[in-house]
Amino acid sequence: MANIRQAAWPHYLVAAALIFFPVYEVIVNNLLPIHLHDARWRFAAFGLVSASLLIVSVGVMIAYWVSSTYDHWRFQSVLGIGALLVAVVLLGLVGLFALDALQIRSSVRAEATNAFHAASLVAATRAIVCAIAIAGLGTAALRASRVSRAADLQRMAKAAPKNSSPLVGRRAAGREGEL
Repeated sequence: MANIRQAAWPHYLVAAALIFFPVYEVIVNNLLPIHLHDARWRFAAFGLVSASLLIVSVGVMIAYWVSSTYDHWRFQSVLGIGALLVAVVLLGLVGLFALDALQIRSSVRAEATNAFHAASLVAATRAIVCAIAIAGLGTAALRASRVSRAADLQRMAKAAPKNSSPLVGRRAAGREGEL
């Protein structure tokens, strides 16, 4: 079993790469310099970042799978809390994206209106689907962490000596040697 446990780190490494690099690349290659005051920039930024969310979701899914496979309940807890926070932030950003879309809709040329609406709908839908998937994985990770932790505690309780105190066990062992 020890050889199998050693194989967990490459899986976690791939999962981390899938979670962080797609968003990083979009930000560095397409969104710098940042213009948060500009609604058009925010609209475009959300559309570009939303395209990488599917890959991020796969990374979260792999991290959950690895932590479940190896019963890493501490990591499951961290993953669960982090995933739920990301899902809440993502849903909040969808709301802000909708407001930005409403704000810049009037400045879109008539011939580009259909493309604008399609791009808005695709970006928002993709982000909502990914937020739901990430929230589901986060919830599953938190539930799995409770189950894995309870199983670990049961294994430790079965492995512990019958005596309630380690000192009692040592004293009894010492007396046996005297007889």
